[in-house]
Amino acid sequence: MKRLQSLLRRLERFPHTLVPKSILRLIESLNGASSSWGPGRALENWVHGQPWRKALPLPFQIEVPIFYEDARGQQRTSGMHYVLLPHEILGTFYQFEAADLMMKLTGGPGALAEFWSHEQTTEWFRNHPILRVTDPNFVIPFRLFGDGAESSRKQKFEILTLVLPVVSHANRSSATMDTRILISCMSGTYCNHYSRTRILETIAWSFEALSTGKYPRCDPWGRPFTAQYHPHRMRLAGKRIAGNYVGVLEAFQGDQDFIRILFSPSRFFPGNFAAIIAGHVNGFIKMTTPS
Repeated sequence: MKRLQSLLRRLERFPHTLVPKSILRLIESLNGASSSWGPGRALENWVHGQPWRKALPLPFQIEVPIFYEDARGQQRTSGMHYVLLPHEILGTFYQFEAADLMMKLTGGPGALAEFWSHEQTTEWFRNHPILRVTDPNFVIPFRLFGDGAESSRKQKFEILTLVLPVVSHANRSSATMDTRILISCMSGTYCNHYSRTRILETIAWSFEALSTGKYPRCDPWGRPFTAQYHPHRMRLAGKRIAGNYVGVLEAFQGDQDFIRILFSPSRFFPGNFAAIIAGHVNGFIKMTTPS
């Protein structure tokens, strides 16, 4: 936050005709914040007031188990975690009144067909239950990227990101801001096998919805959406997510630790994420790791 405020103070010295009005309003809001938590609240209020905020879906809230140690030894509790759902990202991008947002997923005219043309001779493509029967111009590939990250205070986080391979292929760009969307970030202090499982089950469920092209009627564990439970998701249930578009999990991407976590034979829960996705792609799992 201090770095942001420092940058904005420098922008404030520019002629105001050169600075977007939305940034000037943010500067004014932060300047008016009085307490230690005020700048954070001011930034949050500013974000919610921006028109592009509608291009992001509401995060999906899940309860995850948390383990920690204190003087009494290892303790277990639970906490709330928030995930941006891949199928809802596609839906909000499609509905948002800006064509360039969908191009962030599709790569532009003809990019999807050109991307898939390089895969058509592979066994993975020929046996894929979606790709073999769907017009490639309407199949959007996503990769699930997992990695660790450190903050300025050396606290570690475990992050999950959607990678958009068709964009990097079409534009020959690998810039992080152009080709990735952060969907989950959890403190490494609390992230464990159980909480990670809960998060991955949620993402797998979202990919199943992407593959059908329709909004789901139930949550990842079979509880129906109702007027009291996720009412806005109940109103979307069964509707097309983005016209004729569907999405597929094109690959996993990450270091050896991430791949080991996903596919380790010692995974402790039945029907693990690998099995869920294997069913989604008819048993053929395509994985990529950085060289």
